[in-house]
Amino acid sequence: MIATSASGFGIAAVLLIGYDRLPSWTFPLFLACGTMLIEWTIYSTGESTSAFASFYFWIAIYAFYFFSRRMAVLQLAFIACSYAAVLAVIPDAPSPSVMRWAVTTSALVVAGAMIGLLKDRVDRLIGALDEASHIDTLTGCSTAAPS
Repeated sequence: MIATSASGFGIAAVLLIGYDRLPSWTFPLFLACGTMLIEWTIYSTGESTSAFASFYFWIAIYAFYFFSRRMAVLQLAFIACSYAAVLAVIPDAPSPSVMRWAVTTSALVVAGAMIGLLKDRVDRLIGALDEASHIDTLTGCSTAAPS
């Protein structure tokens, strides 16, 4: 657990210090690393009912808000496959792992879809506000300089 925590803090430090200088391809990679840290934590507990699976929601929220839809769906697919793999290797007979995986994955899909829709609304609102900022409210004329 110490190594897992140290890895998480290391990723956070790199993101905090180098955020503006990091290439855009590193962010999906860091989220994938976050997914693997969650996987390792669930595996380490040895319980398919581990509450650590709830941390996937943070990764899904970030992916669907900041990434393209395609990249967010790929992140979600990676989470689903990774979670299925860890549930497959944990010997926890009394718990229906397939049901746990299905519920968690479907909840992530719904959460991702909702975040994506909210982001689209925010983007449209920002666009409308930008357009409105170029209109003189008194005359109704455009204040934008001709291009």
